[in-house]
Amino acid sequence: MIAITGVFAHIFPMAVRDFFDRYIFSFFRSEQRQEALNQLPGKDLEELPGPFDGSLCLWRQEFDDFHRSSVVGGLIRELKNENSEQARSIFVTAVSDFFLENPLDNPPDIVTIIPDSRPRSYPTVAAITSCFCERLGWPFLDDLIIPAKIGKPQKNRSWTERKGDRTLRYRLTSPESVSGKHVLIFDDIYATGQSMNEAAELMRAAGAKYVSVLALVHLLPRE
Repeated sequence: MIAITGVFAHIFPMAVRDFFDRYIFSFFRSEQRQEALNQLPGKDLEELPGPFDGSLCLWRQEFDDFHRSSVVGGLIRELKNENSEQARSIFVTAVSDFFLENPLDNPPDIVTIIPDSRPRSYPTVAAITSCFCERLGWPFLDDLIIPAKIGKPQKNRSWTERKGDRTLRYRLTSPESVSGKHVLIFDDIYATGQSMNEAAELMRAAGAKYVSVLALVHLLPRE
């Protein structure tokens, strides 16, 4: 049987790989994903401070816990450092299931994201957003907000540096597209709020009727 399968795989390698990926490996991935989902802490569902018409983060995390022992923090590191498919799927499921169970009275006309300060080989936030928007039927524009300049990555900047920096870091590629619309801005981590605040102000200046924000984690600073 193994020999026959091997010959078949040699002749039809893509078909065999697709079969095993779709019907065999996907079962084990779904089992692992469900186990990881069960380990996630309960959602905090906290509103975020800022110039927003609506805001929500799913989890509230202390800085040290997030970087040392948090299940959510570990999954985000897996996502950013390893482009983990399982971590991405877990967050997509968490976001989309929440809004399927709690539909918005005023769903967004446009969903967009805070861009990375530097180009990444795999745009993790865009991948999450694209997937949950597809499940929820929300329009996604991944390049509406772009960096106005290439800056120092947020992870390499102190809390004081982030708070004190008043330089405009973003611009809109098509400001006219948000006029009169409900725009939802998504990012994985809300720390000082500078990025979200600036993006929201850009939307308002361009005539957005309603600006809301969504983050996976509200990361609290060290005391």
